[in-house]
Amino acid sequence: MAAVIALFVLPAARAQQETEQKGLDQGNYNIKQSIEFGGRFTSISGNQNIYDTFVNLQQGARLLGFTTEMRSLDHHATMFDRLYFSNFGYGGDPDLLLAVKANKLSCVSSGCHEVVHNVGTLAKAKMWSAQP
Repeated sequence: MAAVIALFVLPAARAQQETEQKGLDQGNYNIKQSIEFGGRFTSISGNQNIYDTFVNLQQGARLLGFTTEMRSLDHHATMFDRLYFSNFGYGGDPDLLLAVKANKLSCVSSGCHEVVHNVGTLAKAKMWSAQP
């Protein structure tokens, strides 16, 4: 039985990996977006107030998911090198999530320079000041 399930699951997983978005280059960023719509039909018998209190999954159209990812092409962007925005749950679901992540990569982590900084002058550099 497990072999039969593997025959159907493994090709589907492999197909999903091969269809990664290439994105759109706009300015100094590569932009990828996805959106997923859906809906729910419900048929409730009994007390509507009890259903709303404990289950609260209403019928209708909804935005199941929306994501935007922006990556700097040369890791020298002004505001951020990577921005990730994701949300779901709009349209009647009891839970709603909105997540935003942004970061600025350093020359070391992005690997864009062989010599990052002149370390010979670091001994003279003031790293912090004493507290009054």
